[in-house]
Amino acid sequence: MNDDPSEHHELEDDDPEVKRVASCATQTHEPFNVLERLNCFSDWFRMKRAIAVCLRLQRMYKKNADGTHKGRSQEYIPLTVQELKEAENEIIRQAQAHAFHEEIKMLKGAGNHESSPQTNRRETTVKKTSKLYKLDPFIDEGGIVRVGGRIRMSTHQVARHPTILPKDAHVTDLLICYYHKRVPHQGRGITLNEIRASGYWILGGSSLVARHVSKCVVCRRVRSDTQGQKMADLPQDRLEPSPPFTYAAVDFFGPFYIKEGRKELKRYGVLFTCMVSRAVHLETANSLDTTSFLSAYRRFIGRRARVRQLRADQGTNFWVQKTS
Repeated sequence: MNDDPSEHHELEDDDPEVKRVASCATQTHEPFNVLERLNCFSDWFRMKRAIAVCLRLQRMYKKNADGTHKGRSQEYIPLTVQELKEAENEIIRQAQAHAFHEEIKMLKGAGNHESSPQTNRRETTVKKTSKLYKLDPFIDEGGIVRVGGRIRMSTHQVARHPTILPKDAHVTDLLICYYHKRVPHQGRGITLNEIRASGYWILGGSSLVARHVSKCVVCRRVRSDTQGQKMADLPQDRLEPSPPFTYAAVDFFGPFYIKEGRKELKRYGVLFTCMVSRAVHLETANSLDTTSFLSAYRRFIGRRARVRQLRADQGTNFWVQKTS
């Protein structure tokens, strides 16, 4: 028997003493992305409610893990305004972290938070090529990137430092839709003013709001152009050269109230117009019956001569009833 360890022995594939080795392919999943889940929402308020419930459950599980909260109440407690505000801040932080990753890293590295009123200016550490450079951004105590500026002495916190929102984000689209419905489907200017008055500064907000208004179903239906109808050809009696009132039209207008003694009576005006020259002849009628119309018509033809054709609407007073 040869005990030389350097000797190499080859194993055959059909050796029954060799254990079969099975290999499995594994795939590592990417980290959980909150923004991908937020894309499933189509309403800003529903999104805030869902995140608020998740944050409440997170706090409850932390208390259970610490042993400070034992048991669980089966009674549902409605969400508070503070919880909805925290959920809104969390959504904005996630959207900003995805869109302004480099800017947030630079601002945190420089410790660029809101300066005190005694400070003359805040040093901007973002690059000049950044889309946030002209906004003088800083990170507040809640970790939200806000607009800087020269109005730090203002008492209105929301108007003083609006929250910056990215341009291409589903959260921004839902926010525009929410405030567009809040100002009942007004135009671009009013919607954008409402967004900025609520403390949000959207990059390229004017074009985004205009695009949303142009795609809004309600706005397109209300502001759509009226359908125009092509008018028919003029009749021959309006184009044929002829003496005045050869072709005429008639209609009544009024009533007018007059005094006859102590009585108040109604009187009507009869308008005869020439179809060619558009000349006008006026007569008066005591009532809307056929007899009054015939009296006015006789006075008209006594002054203007007979007409070849007389046009009128479907008023019953223009039809002479034949009696047997």
